[in-house]
Amino acid sequence: MNYRQAIAYLEHFKRYGIRLGLERIKLLLSRLGDPQNKFRSIHIAGTNGKGSVAAMLSSILTQAGYKVGLYTSPHLVDYTERVRINEKDVSKAKFAEAIEKVKKVIDKRPGMGLTEFEVLTAASFLLMSQEKVEIAVIEVGLGGRMDATNVITPILSIITNIERDHMDILGNSITKIAKEKAGIIKPKVPLVTGEKKLWRQLHNICKRKGSSMAGTEGIKVDFVPLPGKHQVDNTKIVLKSVQVLRKLGFRISKTQLDKGLRSTRWPGRLQVISKKPLIILDGAHNVAGAKALVEYLKVYRKKFTFVVGMQKNKEIGKFVKILKPLASRFIVVRSSNPYAAPEKLVASQIRTCGGEPLVKNDLRKAIRLAKKSGSPVCVTGSLYLVGDVLGSI
Repeated sequence: MNYRQAIAYLEHFKRYGIRLGLERIKLLLSRLGDPQNKFRSIHIAGTNGKGSVAAMLSSILTQAGYKVGLYTSPHLVDYTERVRINEKDVSKAKFAEAIEKVKKVIDKRPGMGLTEFEVLTAASFLLMSQEKVEIAVIEVGLGGRMDATNVITPILSIITNIERDHMDILGNSITKIAKEKAGIIKPKVPLVTGEKKLWRQLHNICKRKGSSMAGTEGIKVDFVPLPGKHQVDNTKIVLKSVQVLRKLGFRISKTQLDKGLRSTRWPGRLQVISKKPLIILDGAHNVAGAKALVEYLKVYRKKFTFVVGMQKNKEIGKFVKILKPLASRFIVVRSSNPYAAPEKLVASQIRTCGGEPLVKNDLRKAIRLAKKSGSPVCVTGSLYLVGDVLGSI
């Protein structure tokens, strides 16, 4: 099986959509020899910031001399971005080999109804086991309690923050969403969190499970490796997590910590891909993300042409309303993701907010039009859309 064949095989599982639950992934992993139990791990949940925190921790641990696996989602251009070993994407050959091994197991038991994310997660755990990583940084895909990654027993759990998102799946209240994300908390495994609103709820869960819980109060930040004020909070979570890791026996010097932060790269989040004209890509896709994006864009003191595409299940109207004060124009496109909202739906929400959107069914044409607007350009609303742009340049 080559890489192209591996991707084709993976993508045929998209027909099952999003189906939370641990029964299928546990069965698959058991038939693969439970590779997730062969390395230590850090598990990260949260509405926003979990990818940034994962990227920083991976970089720091790599600088400290450990062999580090990193599992994140979604990818921007290539599936291999989802599995990194010591800051490098796994090779396409190794990725395809892992998918083929998973396929052989699945072929022996057809009809399991696995999702694409479950197959990917199993292959990723298999890869990291084969690479003999010493520590893996694992980002939750969606929620926490019933996410496919929640088969691991980590040495450290992290919940970045809890906001309203994926309410059609996780629940229609912030406390229900918190319960789902808190599902990653394991007995006697420490938790680090930047969440403040629901501190008491998380604390009570930790208390029942005999797990310590630490916040980020009193953490001083000298350097923030990624753009945006919200990254200060993410950096605090990382610094507190490093303190906990040191107590668990990890040797991470201040020099290694500083070098790891300065080496952190996390594309697609407030990423400037052009200065003349200014073009910024940001994968914000919920209300909290929109607020962080606007806070960052205000420093330019200009109106932006927003190229927007979002998923069907997002709070599109609320998202657009936050962007509206900084918008000179909206151009609506649809990402390549099968769950992307139709252009007409996004456009109608923009009109409801008082905007006059232009609808384009071709991303390249939308970007060319945005460049001609005379305003700086921001592409946002979906990491899949950001990935489409990066894949086209």
